[in-house]
Amino acid sequence: MSTISLPLSIVTAFQPQVINGIACDGIVDGRPVTIRRNRYNGLVPAIGSTFKSTYGTAQVVGYDEGALKARIIEFDENYEFETKDVENPDILTAEECVEGLSRCANASIESVASDLRRIYRTDAGNVPPKIQDAIARLGYYDTNEYRCYLTDAYEYLTGDCEVLVDHVHSYLIEKETPKERNARIKAERELAIKRANALLAEYDADEVDCPDDVAAEIAEEMGDLDVEF
Repeated sequence: MSTISLPLSIVTAFQPQVINGIACDGIVDGRPVTIRRNRYNGLVPAIGSTFKSTYGTAQVVGYDEGALKARIIEFDENYEFETKDVENPDILTAEECVEGLSRCANASIESVASDLRRIYRTDAGNVPPKIQDAIARLGYYDTNEYRCYLTDAYEYLTGDCEVLVDHVHSYLIEKETPKERNARIKAERELAIKRANALLAEYDADEVDCPDDVAAEIAEEMGDLDVEF
């Protein structure tokens, strides 16, 4: 399966259809495609795309377990979030909220890293270089990055935002050529003859005449093919 990115304005104009029993969302350059979606049925912007998020202008810098790894490149200075702490109420800025989300994402990643260190630590207390490299590639979040799940509401995406679509495998939708169809039919008929003759051989081995109705049915199915009754 190959993946391409297209502007949202093109994707929203797709006409869903069924080709040879296979559902697709649209056609691009003559090839059927399906829209890539996350667990909340939201679209998946391509890496490098920007969109308007709750906290400001965000850029997609990666993917994390079905979510976007979004980096805020311009915070919304008018954003405010009032905490529900009765004893110590506070109002957080967009930057402070994203920083908190970043800590949560990193805590989850650090839990995985801790397990790797515990499992693979040597008797000398060292972690093998290969495991250290794996931990370094876990993708920790900077203070201006957070996990973002877009839903099927598109108000945060502009028409020029690039989103992912996947090509449908060609073998699922391509029709047989006349040559391929003839070859398939020939192979199927040869297999049918082989099975019919094997059935007849069983009757011969037991010295039992093939019942007339069975012989008639085989003859009707096989036509003038070389089947001995």
